[in-house]
Amino acid sequence: MSKSIMKKLRKLKNKLIVVSGVSFPNDLDSFIKEIDDLEIETIDDIERSFWAYKLQKKYTQYSSLRKNAIAIFSFLSLFVLILMLFFKKVNKVKDTNTVYYRVSHNEGILPQFYKNMPDLETVEFGSEMSWDKDVRKVLHEIIKRYGLYPDFLLTVLFSLANYNSLIRRFQPNEIVTSYESSVSCAILTYYCNLHGIRHVNIMHGEKLLTQNNLLGRFDVMYMWDNYYVDLFKRLKYKTSEYKIHNPWREIELPEPTEKHDITFYLNFINEEECQILISVIEKLSEKGFDAIVRMHPSQLGTGIADTLKRSVKVENNSDVSIFQSIANTERCASQFSTVLFQAYSLGKAIVIDDLTNPTIYEKICKLDYIMLSKENIKLSELVYIR
Repeated sequence: MSKSIMKKLRKLKNKLIVVSGVSFPNDLDSFIKEIDDLEIETIDDIERSFWAYKLQKKYTQYSSLRKNAIAIFSFLSLFVLILMLFFKKVNKVKDTNTVYYRVSHNEGILPQFYKNMPDLETVEFGSEMSWDKDVRKVLHEIIKRYGLYPDFLLTVLFSLANYNSLIRRFQPNEIVTSYESSVSCAILTYYCNLHGIRHVNIMHGEKLLTQNNLLGRFDVMYMWDNYYVDLFKRLKYKTSEYKIHNPWREIELPEPTEKHDITFYLNFINEEECQILISVIEKLSEKGFDAIVRMHPSQLGTGIADTLKRSVKVENNSDVSIFQSIANTERCASQFSTVLFQAYSLGKAIVIDDLTNPTIYEKICKLDYIMLSKENIKLSELVYIR
């Protein structure tokens, strides 16, 4: 019952928080200056997490109505979570050296070293929760320092309650996760270290210089490329060791089942961008390019998807896996997407979409997008020059 309640609450919270598929700083230049000037040498892990929370709130655009809704929802959810934890009992299962707390369902990101562990215990995100005096001490310290911030306290308590449960159940020496985007990750590392546990993070998605990833701390961080090491340092992350592991180079693409000249991997798009994309594909078709579109998962079954299907070829996400899709195409195009780095790692030509929303392209040029540093073609070059 408790799992079901928390799952529903998380879904509702996500609907409140997610305004669109793109979350850039609302004042780009001010954000870049503030993060570059930020002095963090002497702050502890609680401060790291709180500063990450405050900067995220400061540079994320929300209406007053949405802010109030988030505050009310967070306060009520925090109350429900605390009530649940008072009655939660946890039984020890077994001693396990390493627990994989799976936040991302992308199995490909885990290094082979961990995949080969015979006793690796996988725990699903949000599956079990409990608390103890150490968890309550952290909450008390946050309130003592900063006052009552229900949404921050809810995020921290949810994260700590999950970690408390898996520590009590498995007594691990190491917790491996993909939690770098949570403002609570520095506090989680503090909590792990308090119990003599090493906290390891595996990078699991595309990262930019934005308010969505700030001031985290882990004992070890696995990065896909040295470029991301520099980016995370600029985002003021702290770790004892960065390790480079590009999981996509270990993938063997399947044989193509069909062939396309270019596949568009969409970010979240609006109606105006949709119409521009249709026009771009028509121009590419006139030049002899066979193009197909792969929808962003959040927009499957929406009006945008229906509009595209009436005008251009749209790939079936359910029938065609992402790696089959990459195998089927010569060029991969997107505004910015994890798929572009995956495809680049697998030897595909990369096209940066600078046409469907030029404003986004201008922003990513300032936000350290990795694919701008790799070999690429601009969509405008493909459409108007070649």
